[in-house]
Amino acid sequence: MNFLKKSAAGLLAATLLATTGCSGDTSWVYRVDGIQPPAGVYLIYMINSASEAESKLDEGHGEEGHEHEDIKYKDMLKMTLEDQTVSQWVESGAQRQLREYLAVEKQFTQRGLTLSDSESATAKAAAASNWQNYGEFYEKNGVAQSSMELQMQNGLKSQALFMSIYGEGGEQAVPESELTEAFTREYARIQYTLFTKAAAEKENEDGTTVSVEDQDALAKSQAEAFRSRLDAGEAFEDLVFEQETAEYAGTETEVTKPEPGQRELILSESMKGTYFSDELVDGAKALEVGKSAVLEDDSFYYVVRKLDITEDPATMETYRTELLTTLKQEEFDETLAGWVDEVNPEVNEAAIAAYKPEKLKID
Repeated sequence: MNFLKKSAAGLLAATLLATTGCSGDTSWVYRVDGIQPPAGVYLIYMINSASEAESKLDEGHGEEGHEHEDIKYKDMLKMTLEDQTVSQWVESGAQRQLREYLAVEKQFTQRGLTLSDSESATAKAAAASNWQNYGEFYEKNGVAQSSMELQMQNGLKSQALFMSIYGEGGEQAVPESELTEAFTREYARIQYTLFTKAAAEKENEDGTTVSVEDQDALAKSQAEAFRSRLDAGEAFEDLVFEQETAEYAGTETEVTKPEPGQRELILSESMKGTYFSDELVDGAKALEVGKSAVLEDDSFYYVVRKLDITEDPATMETYRTELLTTLKQEEFDETLAGWVDEVNPEVNEAAIAAYKPEKLKID
């Protein structure tokens, strides 16, 4: 089941008026206090909700015993997810997200906030990029780039609301001491080098073979020797240069000595499962500043030394928004849910009837 993965899996816009053949004004779905997003914003959220439903089914949250790969979209809508048909689940999800859109717009206006020129340009450029990549899909569903841009703007407005509460000078600004403590707890700044584990037996020039186990044992001993010399006071960059000179001996690869800071990383929980293994992230975070260790995952032995992440104040500034999100996103989501509860929108029943998950052209 990969129909949404092949499409935009996220952003739709405008109206299906020309293709649904229904009567009445279906140009909007919900409106409140003069805030009336076009129906295309609702369709954005319907596509988002369908994508989320697909992911949940693939993760096994839906009907037991189903293999969901290659199931067609309209067949998926008839399946069950959280005691509803997927069609009902998708529709209710789209309506919930549209209420959140209205709540954000209302709060943004009430608080006197505005998007900067650069933020507006960001939304416009992002919508244009999505349109360029997936415009054919959008057009097939009768969509407009303008609704996509509105949805992008709403996301930026939500971020602005978040920062107006928890950012510097905000209503509930997080104290600098708390931010610094969280930064040192949640992030790790390290120097690192790695020694690769073997993927298969190695054949020597004399015809003998070296087992995977023996190759890994050698790599581990090299990592431990590197760490011992590092702890004894040798310069990290000198040791890396020596290591890589030996590794690339006999090849055309030119080895240069790393510049200070070139072999540094800042790791956090959010980086797990990307380029960095759980073992590396967890091990680095657990180290004391100034201490080193040999860490291991399925592919590498790492020599890691933890550095003081607060040494340069600019470092925390780079991660300030991400750090605030880590600390306060759950609390903000609860606040947003309260705003949503306060929204009592006028509902356009003709539009609700017109825009059904079954009418999206996805297969």
